[in-house]
Amino acid sequence: MLVVLDKYVAVMRLYTKTGAQTSLDKLIPHALDAFTADLIVQDLAITRPFAELAVKICYSNHQDIINLYKYHLLSITLDNLLVKTSTQTMESITFPIFAFGITINS
Repeated sequence: MLVVLDKYVAVMRLYTKTGAQTSLDKLIPHALDAFTADLIVQDLAITRPFAELAVKICYSNHQDIINLYKYHLLSITLDNLLVKTSTQTMESITFPIFAFGITINS
């Protein structure tokens, strides 16, 4: 969960180590540095809404494409060359370290 605390942007996460015993999870805020926070706010406030509007105009008859931009963090499909290239790059970097490749899951 992304929250704004005063002038800081933070990611809230749940700590659940004792959750089974107490039936309560603890919220732990993780402050973002200024550059990352600014980038995320610009993406969520400007870039994403514009991309959704552009897709609604350009692909008005394709509800599946509109839903990709509305509900998914990554709005590109695995058929896209960028995703294939990113997956191959991630796999080539992580394979020597972990003995298996980390890739983008469809």
